[in-house]
Amino acid sequence: MRPYPRNSPEAAARIVCLAMLADGELTRPEIEVMESVDLERRLHLSLPDFYRVLEHLCDDLSVGLGDELLTVDDLTVARLMDDIDDPALRRIVLDLCRDVIECDAWVSDGEALLLNAAVAQWGLHRAMFDAAATRPRAAGLPESA
Repeated sequence: MRPYPRNSPEAAARIVCLAMLADGELTRPEIEVMESVDLERRLHLSLPDFYRVLEHLCDDLSVGLGDELLTVDDLTVARLMDDIDDPALRRIVLDLCRDVIECDAWVSDGEALLLNAAVAQWGLHRAMFDAAATRPRAAGLPESA
């Protein structure tokens, strides 16, 4: 895995990119979300630079895979999350990950594992509940869902 400086826009973007890939596929709604969230303001990273980080992550993860399914082990996820220790940046990354993961109104096991790892490692349990209370509900979901 290529190194990025601690708390850099690229290190933060790499975690968001990991969220985009956590369900095993990159979808058009995920791309559309990233194009609409003002990455320049939130991560200080242009959209082309974000896509470069995504490409680098795919390259790094696919080294030596052959025909195997791309997976990321818990230790690698923890190491990548260690690259972000600024509390404000952690919250931004968590929010962006949630935006990507929730864009299709379905959370895969891989996506849930990634969110849980971020929340646990970064101590953002309360942030998950605070953000959930203020987010608009997806259309068609019952209030008790």
